[in-house]
Amino acid sequence: MKLTLFTLIPQALFAFSNAAAVELDNAAAEVTLEPRAPCTLYAWWKTNWNEAGLRRYRVQIGQDPGGSNEYSERFCDVLYHRCYSWSPIANPQCFWDTNDRTYYADLSFAEGPAGHSSYVDSFQHCLNNFRAETACDVNSNL
Repeated sequence: MKLTLFTLIPQALFAFSNAAAVELDNAAAEVTLEPRAPCTLYAWWKTNWNEAGLRRYRVQIGQDPGGSNEYSERFCDVLYHRCYSWSPIANPQCFWDTNDRTYYADLSFAEGPAGHSSYVDSFQHCLNNFRAETACDVNSNL
């Protein structure tokens, strides 16, 4: 049999794909799930309004267990430092309301269905980042 580039490439690809499949099977067998931390972050849509030609969404941030604001503050950190840089979020604000005694996140997006989709997708991405960093559950109604 004459070995040419056209006969060697398919053989090499076949050998590599079989080796990779065996390696993936071994890696999958070793994965164990870690239990979630005993905490839950709540993110509930409260209201929205027009501001400077954009749609401003307000989301209430809460946590369980209560008592401290550790997880709400941590979510604000995720919002500012891990989500704002890549998404279409404009003018993010995360603040403590002393009257309601709760955290709020205000975010601006384009008006209309595309802006609303961007709001939901971006906020969900931030919640997923928070979940990955803390192992807390997330309960959201955006």
